[in-house]
Amino acid sequence: TGVERANDGDVDIAMWAMQVAAEDDAIATHSVVELPVKPYLKRIQSLVTEFVNNHLPQDADDIVIARAVESFLYQTKKYRLAEKQVICESAVYSPYRIYLHNVLPQKCGTPTSLAVILIEIFNQLKAQGAMKSVPEVAYSQLGGVDSLPFAQDPEAPVTNNVVTCTPKAIMADTNQCLKKAYWPWEWMPGTTNGFLTAGEAAIGNDGRFGRNVANTFVPAKGRAFGDVNRALIAAERLSLLLPEEPYEMRDYGVLLYHVGREQGGTPELQLGWDPALTQGRDSDDASGVGFRLSIYAELQRTAAKLGIQPVGSDANSTLREEEVLEILMEMLQREAVKSAFNAPSAPKEEE
Repeated sequence: TGVERANDGDVDIAMWAMQVAAEDDAIATHSVVELPVKPYLKRIQSLVTEFVNNHLPQDADDIVIARAVESFLYQTKKYRLAEKQVICESAVYSPYRIYLHNVLPQKCGTPTSLAVILIEIFNQLKAQGAMKSVPEVAYSQLGGVDSLPFAQDPEAPVTNNVVTCTPKAIMADTNQCLKKAYWPWEWMPGTTNGFLTAGEAAIGNDGRFGRNVANTFVPAKGRAFGDVNRALIAAERLSLLLPEEPYEMRDYGVLLYHVGREQGGTPELQLGWDPALTQGRDSDDASGVGFRLSIYAELQRTAAKLGIQPVGSDANSTLREEEVLEILMEMLQREAVKSAFNAPSAPKEEE
């Protein structure tokens, strides 16, 4: 899906977005009929045609044309930002607001998916000679209407809290949103990765959700789109796109474990595991990790009843993640040794 060219400036990001949608649709439906990519891209071409015929400023520079495109897209055509759905105390976008083939007809999407449309319009205008260059597109992290993507004015001062929509940034954000939407387990509040709940399930500490059995999962409450296979493909893309990010690799590894690809998951999990963080801990000691975690668990239960989040939960979650990861790595190592021990011996060669 083009992640190997993420740093190229000439990536066709609209085509990439549609290829992601087609790939995920094939995984979900198992259909031999491919999602029609080109007809959806023609919708953007129709937008460009309408803009050129009715709204293109004459003898204007690129930034004036860019502002006219933004007005056309958001005011005339009524494209708007989606509101995040609150699921398990975490803000999650619906996949219908991420995939380009849904965003185009429904006119509602994430900042990143709307940025893809805006960039493609600029690309087509440049190809037709209406613009001299394609301006950089960005959006504000502050939320609200300010998060609508816009063309950055090269003459304007640089502002804070702005995300520039490079191909790599678009690819990363799209797949992170998809991974979070499809994660089959609860997504812990305030975290940017889903490892803890998936890891707990893998080591058997989660009473409701366990490891994959016959390719079936019991999704967590409120996880309307929980789908381990589509979460896995998003995590795989992220592992190729951001191999230097240990949290992304760790999420990918634990998903591989859940679908029964243990040996495939070991290297990814190792990238997020630092044994020095857990060496020498005595869980029987009142100052050890076990005692602290039992108190933390009780605080979490109490806070859930009261509808509050206990102070220091992020630090404690990180502590628990490290211990779960250590246990999971030990399980993987034992399973590898067991598999090697049970493997049939190679026949001896006759002398």
